[in-house]
Amino acid sequence: MFAFVPFGEAGPADGVCCDGLVDGCNLQLSHWSGNETPRELKRDTSVEIALAAIDAGVRAKLVANNHFDADGVIAVFVLLHPEIAREHRDVLVAAAEAGDFDEWTTEDGMKLEMAVRRLSRLVTERVAYERALAQLPALAANVAHYKHLWASEWDALVEADARADRDATFDRVRAPFGDVAVVVQRGETLPGAVVAKRTRGAKRTLWAWEREHGFDYLYEMPRYAWADTVEREMLAKPSRNALARALDSDAWALKGDLGMTGLLRTKRAIATKPRDVIERLLVNEVRASH
Repeated sequence: MFAFVPFGEAGPADGVCCDGLVDGCNLQLSHWSGNETPRELKRDTSVEIALAAIDAGVRAKLVANNHFDADGVIAVFVLLHPEIAREHRDVLVAAAEAGDFDEWTTEDGMKLEMAVRRLSRLVTERVAYERALAQLPALAANVAHYKHLWASEWDALVEADARADRDATFDRVRAPFGDVAVVVQRGETLPGAVVAKRTRGAKRTLWAWEREHGFDYLYEMPRYAWADTVEREMLAKPSRNALARALDSDAWALKGDLGMTGLLRTKRAIATKPRDVIERLLVNEVRASH
């Protein structure tokens, strides 16, 4: 059985909390920061953790989560339907990576994540779970058959991928901690997966949007960096205050609309060119790390 437990409420004492951290459950299977997942079961996504758990013989009669997203609902599905999950593990993991880490994985995996997300539209998270858990056996087996759930979003993603190298430039700058991707865009913002496809392995990304009077910027860590990961390198989060030194403090925000992995962003367009911005950021970050 599955129990949806809203944030702040206690879960069942005999339950397994999956993905989200639900207080009161007797076992955690999660990649969220601060989790108590057994070390031998830790993996990068909660779906992979759930797969490791069923492979290790864990049998969960009651599974709980506190939010709806692809990684969460698919991880719940794995625990409730282990035999089906084993048969389709590759597409389930790919969907989780696409959803939680904004990665370009496999075509079927990305379509599955889109389909799962589509099922949550205009309904409560509790109802979304009912819908998704009921349809996941069929979706995992043949997601191509369910075009009505993913076709429009997939077509838009393919179109964005086709125009990416026309509407943006992708460069790399070497830093002591690894590569920094510099992505300069003109026009509409590219989807994260399209950029991730071209910046694999980068430890930071500087997004720059060309404007009439300069550039808007976002400096961020990899989009998996919020999670407790095993295969993907855990990265120390630099001090935002240290990064902001030598930048125009009136133009840069250290808080607010930064997403889960953003470090700094501009409040308004500035005239400073991308190469100059990245040089200043790296000088400050390297200096602060010593």
